[in-house]
Amino acid sequence: MYKLGAKPSKFSAGHFARMNVLSHHLDILGTPPVNSTDWSAAVIKTTGMNWGMMGNGNAPDNPPDVPDGAGDCMIADCGHRVMLMSANVLGSTNIIVPSADTCLSFYEDESGFVPGNDSTDNGTDESDLAAYLANNLFDGQKLIAHASVRIRITDHIKWTVQKFGGCRFCIQLPQSAVDQFDAGKPWDIVANDGGILGGHDILGTHYIGDQFFIVTWGRLIPVSLAFLQRYMFEAHAEVWSTWMNAQNKTIMGDDLSALTSALIHVHGNN
Repeated sequence: MYKLGAKPSKFSAGHFARMNVLSHHLDILGTPPVNSTDWSAAVIKTTGMNWGMMGNGNAPDNPPDVPDGAGDCMIADCGHRVMLMSANVLGSTNIIVPSADTCLSFYEDESGFVPGNDSTDNGTDESDLAAYLANNLFDGQKLIAHASVRIRITDHIKWTVQKFGGCRFCIQLPQSAVDQFDAGKPWDIVANDGGILGGHDILGTHYIGDQFFIVTWGRLIPVSLAFLQRYMFEAHAEVWSTWMNAQNKTIMGDDLSALTSALIHVHGNN
């Protein structure tokens, strides 16, 4: 059983201001690499291909009060990102793997979800989650700054994956994607997609040419650029504390301190 849970986008003056700041920064970088760094490799080195469901559906490690999982895909993205960041920054032997209980408890606190009450399992949106993460640690990790990415500019999406160690994608999930997932096939567009099931959050880990790789429901799968262009309604760059060292430089040696400061102080962090 798979769960969704990404609500529609919310827009504010701060949302657009941060988007413009990030867009200017990414424009300056020019053309992105043909292939990004494979940030998933360090995770796979330790866990194999098992990324964990993070409570986003039925799984053996779900707590007793949420046996079938919940629509915490936005939080599951955080869990997978913590795995990715810790494995790359601290080394694969020191990887941090958030438990399903950690993810679901955070989902309860952030969204108001009450285990056993399906009427409260309504998911969350990126704006509300980012505002909550700005003031609350997730499994000991802090979101320092964030900004929406212009989803129609592929170079910006690619640079976000490369520079920030991944990109949060929010998509309108078609039935065809579930069918492809069950069949072990990449996500790609088809003539009849079976209709939209709802909003879903996935973590983009790297790309090779125009093929992206994302994590969802415990697995790393390839996704075509065409699929993202059709179904993606939001994307986010996120600066997490684990990704930056004491000198405010990323694992790649890039100084993001000025950009991070600008993102924080433009209309606050909401």
